[in-house]
Amino acid sequence: MLTFCPQNKSFTFSGANSPLLLNWRSAIQVEERLHEPDEVLSAPEQNCYRLIYNSLSLVWHWRVQIIKGRLILSSRLENQGEQDIALQKVYFCIAHTPCLAQAGAEVLALGSPAQAVGQVKREVRTAGADGAILESMLKFQFYERSSKLAMQIGFISFDKCHSIVEYQPDGQGGLSDVKAYCDFAGWQLAAKSSLDCELFSLAWQGSPYQQLEDWADLVAERLKPKFQSKPALGFLGWSWSILEHEQENDEEILLGNLQAINEKLPGFGFEYLWLSLANLPGGNPGDWMQWNYKRLPGGLPNLVSKLKDLGFKMGLWCAPFYLSSALTELCQHFDEALLRNPDGSPIIVCPKWRHGDAGKLPPEQRPDIYALDLTHPLTLEFIQKVFSFYRQQGVRYFMLDFLDSSSGQLGRFTYGKHFDPAVCQGPEAYRAALKLIRQTCGPDTFLLASTGPTLHSTGYFDAVRTGNDFGEGRPIYPEAFFYPASFVINSISFWTGPGSALCNAAANYYTHRKLYLNDSGNVLTVDQPLPLEDARIHASIHAFSGASSMLGDDLRFIDPERLALIKKTLPRTEACARPMDLFDLPDQASPRWFRHRVEKPWGSWEVHVFYNLSEESMRFSLPLESKSLLWEFWNQRYLGCHEECFDFDVPAGTVRIVRVASDLEQPQLLGSDMHTAMGEVELLACDWCQESESLSISATRPLGERGSIFIRVPEGMFIKNSNEFFIAKDAHEGCLIVRVPCDFSKNSQVAKRMLLGKMGLDDRPAKLSAEEQSKRFA
Repeated sequence: MLTFCPQNKSFTFSGANSPLLLNWRSAIQVEERLHEPDEVLSAPEQNCYRLIYNSLSLVWHWRVQIIKGRLILSSRLENQGEQDIALQKVYFCIAHTPCLAQAGAEVLALGSPAQAVGQVKREVRTAGADGAILESMLKFQFYERSSKLAMQIGFISFDKCHSIVEYQPDGQGGLSDVKAYCDFAGWQLAAKSSLDCELFSLAWQGSPYQQLEDWADLVAERLKPKFQSKPALGFLGWSWSILEHEQENDEEILLGNLQAINEKLPGFGFEYLWLSLANLPGGNPGDWMQWNYKRLPGGLPNLVSKLKDLGFKMGLWCAPFYLSSALTELCQHFDEALLRNPDGSPIIVCPKWRHGDAGKLPPEQRPDIYALDLTHPLTLEFIQKVFSFYRQQGVRYFMLDFLDSSSGQLGRFTYGKHFDPAVCQGPEAYRAALKLIRQTCGPDTFLLASTGPTLHSTGYFDAVRTGNDFGEGRPIYPEAFFYPASFVINSISFWTGPGSALCNAAANYYTHRKLYLNDSGNVLTVDQPLPLEDARIHASIHAFSGASSMLGDDLRFIDPERLALIKKTLPRTEACARPMDLFDLPDQASPRWFRHRVEKPWGSWEVHVFYNLSEESMRFSLPLESKSLLWEFWNQRYLGCHEECFDFDVPAGTVRIVRVASDLEQPQLLGSDMHTAMGEVELLACDWCQESESLSISATRPLGERGSIFIRVPEGMFIKNSNEFFIAKDAHEGCLIVRVPCDFSKNSQVAKRMLLGKMGLDDRPAKLSAEEQSKRFA
């Protein structure tokens, strides 16, 4: 309920069925002055308010809705005067009164920082703790753990201007000085005109998970984003190959790897080549329509043709708003279209570019990178020309990088003015440029956004990089940390390692397949000398991301055991795994527990993924809703039938994937060694018929594959056609653990039928105690 107090010109919000109480004021900043309303007229029966600013000749119209435990405030600014108004910050909420505070409280905060170079790690932190962000784009998610009170405050639209939520810790475990505002950065509201503001939102009911998921639903309902539902699978290299090894033709490496994929991974859905930098002369961003014939002598049309013959589509890395100072003619052409500092000098968004040939130069001789003005006609014409050219050439995949360079307040590089004053800095300028790129590329081109605003890219990208440069290597340059190697191992916390990847996957899970595909896995690298357990961690993160993967290994020489890890992640499930401890361990290195639910016509189960990235063994307690059967994937081990809770240890530096299914007290599926989801994608059916006492199994994998399905048969039953299966008896429960071999060498679908019977009382062997078992088998 929202009420207004005329005495102190403040609003009070009290959540229904919630102890949440928030007192706030609203104000508008013009130039350096903060204006509070001179009068507030309310129509409570219509949930409407008019905030009147006499000195500005401005009226701020509010309309309030309460929907499922969430306040949504739509508003409009009306300039009734004869002069334009240069808007700065429009404050929807300035709340000085501490909220979410009580004795012994510990408020947790999850913000949405911009994605930047190094890939900002999004994580839940204790409010005000060292390293915690105090300012977030669009929204802040708060949670007081002891009272289980969640509050989300922010905006559910981002059409025009930069929207921010910030807070200060109150020193007692709660929050104070919570502010939510839109920053127009001096954009002028013309005289006798009006503007619809961004939609303000305040949620107080439900868990923090539910509030995050509801937020994404509301944004998706507004924007109705379209994106390709099929994740992009392809080859990049960049871990051990395609790293500027001049002793070998890059084209031979590329084509050799694609041929290896066709031979070793046929039918698994790989269709893209992602070529990064090698196509650019000198590796300089900006001259996008030129080609590096030194490294790729056949040229772009020839390479596209060869890829088509192999069944692949061409993909490129591109930083569409970047311009290298080494490209002097282009810099002269775009001089008036460069973003500039207040002193008139071009903004340098990346000093001393170190990729390509520039990385071989002394630092003082390396070029700088400038940023293009997204409102300038020269920029927009160039963008359209570049992507039209690429489309004509057959390029159908782009990793669009460093988008923060020209996004103004949404990124790291703010600027004073751009060419078109009618366009607001931030979302309006940024999203207009993205719209042009998407329209020019066409809906059949897969677009991945990286190093820039994530949420603001909704609607124009198929996938958005929500994590770090996980799984990538780097060229062997003397100044690189990787030197003299191309890949870093044995460091969970390194910026290309799994620690940041898990943090970002957990913190962004709620946007997946609602706003875009979350690209939290990035590059899948599993080959030696990466340790086997690390390779399993990499594979698990990708498998449960529900999104794209580019292969980082050299497929020509990959170890067969490591190749098998890649297969176990494919095809991708639609859903990404949901974090279970995101708000339980606020200052941890990374989340540790994820859950993936599976619903099939023939059965339902959960898959729980437990990561231990620490240096010590870790104890987990898995609550069970019913009597359940547990199977562990990587070790192919039956963990038994349990009720209420299952406690187990995960060794240091490992991952465990546990399938949990209710005990149906009949022959049923335990797991599979073919896919980490254990039945979701590789099993078509697993049906028990009580009347015929038979279990019918139907499985599918690409032609030429082999694998196994594991079945549990309750105690007291036997298998009549036992010669078709591998049968073991569990010494603890007396049940049968049956391996069903599946050979797809002749057909991509395999059907099996297990015939069972009930044992008579006289046929059942007596159970042996542990002591008797020890004596018998000594």
